[in-house]
Amino acid sequence: MPAMETVNEMPWIDTDGDTGIYSGQVNASNVPDGMGQMNYDDGPVVKGRWKEGEMVIEEEEEEEEERTKTNTARLSPSLGMPSRPSRPSNQQSSNAKKQSPEEDVEELKRRQLQEFHERNQQFLKSQNQYHQQQQTQDDIQQAELDQLHQEIHALHQQIGELTHELRITQESHQLAKDQSSAEITMLHTELDRQNSRHEQIVASLRNRLVESEMSRMKMQDQLSTRMEEDAQREEELKVRWNEMTKRVLEDKKWVDEQMNYWKESMEEHRKRLGVSNVRGRLDAEL
Repeated sequence: MPAMETVNEMPWIDTDGDTGIYSGQVNASNVPDGMGQMNYDDGPVVKGRWKEGEMVIEEEEEEEEERTKTNTARLSPSLGMPSRPSRPSNQQSSNAKKQSPEEDVEELKRRQLQEFHERNQQFLKSQNQYHQQQQTQDDIQQAELDQLHQEIHALHQQIGELTHELRITQESHQLAKDQSSAEITMLHTELDRQNSRHEQIVASLRNRLVESEMSRMKMQDQLSTRMEEDAQREEELKVRWNEMTKRVLEDKKWVDEQMNYWKESMEEHRKRLGVSNVRGRLDAEL
């Protein structure tokens, strides 16, 4: 006989489909087998002997059976009967009414036990079918779950590839943006340098114009004061005056040319700066 193990608070379903917690002896398959107690979820507590997952005799019935066997053993010597009755013969069947009440009780219990065993076998058979169906459903669900895991893995790979492409695109856009910023900075630097140079040129021209105007005025004063004193030098002064006037006109013409060149240069730099700003915005939007 295999050794019995003992469990505490093991979930179990009896032959009637009622659920509860079993504590007691079990066999190698963790099926109630031996003395044990069942605490049902709906309240009752049943204690007795179990056989392969079935309650065969409750504790009270087992005590009653033990008492019946003891009484039968006591009465057997006086009645000339064996301690364990054998299968009744035809003559004994005809004289069934003459049997003792203890034997009738034992026979009734055996029949009830046999009927309970048959019902339990049917329940175990239906439970096995249910477990097989449940196993099939579990296999189908496991296959669907594996397929879903594969799809999720493929999606993760696609997300990784898209993330890598996005990172490369962002780096290229950042590089283009940095290049555009560098070009804009260079253009601003060049524009500032040109503005400074033009301001110096304008200031120099203004100084030369002021000096020329002051020289002209000075010479005019000298001419006006010396017209009466030296008539012979009038022609010479007129020549010098004309030369200075011509020089002033030439300087003014040169100043105008420099101003036109500066305006054209400024306009060209503004256009280049506008194109660079547009290119920078387009690169930032991309």
